[in-house]
Amino acid sequence: MRFSFLSDLRGVAATALLAGAIVACLGTGISTSAPEHAQVPSQLRSKTKIEHVVVIVQENRTVDNLFNGFPGANTVRTAPLRHHRTIPLMLRHLAVHCDPGHSYYDFQVEFDHGFGAPTYCGKNYVYSYTMRGDVENYWTLASRYVLADNVFQANRGPSFEAHQYLIAGQSGGIRNGAASSSSAPIAMANNAEPVGVGGCDYDVKVPGIDMHAPYPKTPTHLMWRVPTCQDYETIFGLLDAASPGAINWRYYAPTIHDIWSAPVAVLSHWNAYRAGAPNFVEDEAGRRFTRDVAAGKLAPVTYIVPCRAWSDHPAENVVGTPQGPQWVGYLVNTIGTSRFWNSTAILITWDDWGGWYDHVRPPDAHPNPYANPSDPYEYGFRVPLIIVSPWTKPHFVDHTPRTFTSILAFIETTFGFRQGALGTSDRYYDDLQDDFDYAGIPKPYATLPAPGFPQQSNCPDLPPTPKPSD
Repeated sequence: MRFSFLSDLRGVAATALLAGAIVACLGTGISTSAPEHAQVPSQLRSKTKIEHVVVIVQENRTVDNLFNGFPGANTVRTAPLRHHRTIPLMLRHLAVHCDPGHSYYDFQVEFDHGFGAPTYCGKNYVYSYTMRGDVENYWTLASRYVLADNVFQANRGPSFEAHQYLIAGQSGGIRNGAASSSSAPIAMANNAEPVGVGGCDYDVKVPGIDMHAPYPKTPTHLMWRVPTCQDYETIFGLLDAASPGAINWRYYAPTIHDIWSAPVAVLSHWNAYRAGAPNFVEDEAGRRFTRDVAAGKLAPVTYIVPCRAWSDHPAENVVGTPQGPQWVGYLVNTIGTSRFWNSTAILITWDDWGGWYDHVRPPDAHPNPYANPSDPYEYGFRVPLIIVSPWTKPHFVDHTPRTFTSILAFIETTFGFRQGALGTSDRYYDDLQDDFDYAGIPKPYATLPAPGFPQQSNCPDLPPTPKPSD
């Protein structure tokens, strides 16, 4: 399903090479007790051959950084500097010691003034791309299935808010499908300090932004302080409302006490979790996920976030052993060798750009659910999206402009919801269905190398590394 808004954009993408347009979404609710199940509840019966959607979220990479030189993808090896100069992108390992800044402030600097300003990691450090040998599993998956290379981060900032957009299409300011009219719609826009805290289990606030305000043309401090415990609709709330009493979704994460553990920043999910709801699973090394799949208990919708050492996050990889691609290979192998392969779509994305250079300028944030033609917070730089399924088009590079909240639209239309049911960004994007071909027979799965998995049972300890942001 595709709206005319995106059809109109295709002409822009053809002439300006991928200058898309995009927006944001919203959530609530989880059941406190439910029977286990192996099949999709009848209320969520799929409208296609996909009955299970697995979303794997990695960290902090752009298309130019992670897939540079991938056949058919829009990437570059040089970048423009001021005074008509250029600079070659530096080849680096996936595991690096320094974490480029990627706060809302950092986005403003890079968006307004380019990437060449001196940064925390040193001048021109962010003009980099990753050695293919370090990310071979990602290239293999993208080669076999679909790489979407024109997907923009849905927010201009770091991880906490990005993970909210991935489950709700927003980080505040939208209720019942409309921006607040009684007061300014305030969205969360930066991580809390100290880094790593946030959600309803912490009494902290983060910088917020008035979504009716114009985009600030110079870097500015955010004026609002917003609690990290919000209560808006999420994709999980839609699933539970459609199929009460069943386990419609699971969210696997190493710990609930982390900014990547998105549902616990939504009050209704947090309350249900504390009441014993089974949807949120603390799973440090993926072993619970593996057991659930082996036992026939894959939920209709599954989200998985990694240990920091396996996340691809700069300065939090284990230097010299880039285990993020092996971690993802392990998860995909778990599904690909199971009874669920023929009925599953796996969507692998990265939550934010991580401060790395990307040559495609984000589009203007219009239309958007805040009815603001100069939206101050959407959209960010490109992040990769790999779509893996026996039903995808093979060897396909998708240049459609969108944000990663097309994932929400895909879940909606797959399970029979009206696209845009959340009432925010999901109204404006395509639903990824054009990346699938349901004719014929499903493609068999070929396993990926995943050395070290599943032998590892705990997240590796990392030495403390100073960094400006998560």
